[in-house]
Amino acid sequence: MSFDWSDYLKLANELAPRPINAATQEAKLRCAISRAYYANYCKARSHLRDREGKVIHAHDAHRYVIDTLLNSTERKRKDLGKDLNRLRVDRIKADYYDEFNGVASQTEVVLLLAEKVNSNLDNL
Repeated sequence: MSFDWSDYLKLANELAPRPINAATQEAKLRCAISRAYYANYCKARSHLRDREGKVIHAHDAHRYVIDTLLNSTERKRKDLGKDLNRLRVDRIKADYYDEFNGVASQTEVVLLLAEKVNSNLDNL
């Protein structure tokens, strides 16, 4: 059975609210941002690969998926590309930056956007 990438978004939503231990709160929020992005990236990648026959190479897969959507003539796909790119920017901050000011409030923004993208990907 194929993995349902939307499960990463469910996990992201479970990680974000009310972390149990204050010492791990930021780690959980950063993980939520990362998983929210990957839920949508993998879902978009799988759609392009499996339903549209796009050949996606590992070395530039993230950029390729986003650019494919951004370069579409369809407004809906362009918007998906923009939103996915916004999620990627925050995922990079969450995964690589030592300082991420406002991570709690940004996590809320990311989760709302990720839910929207997830829904829009279902309607491609």
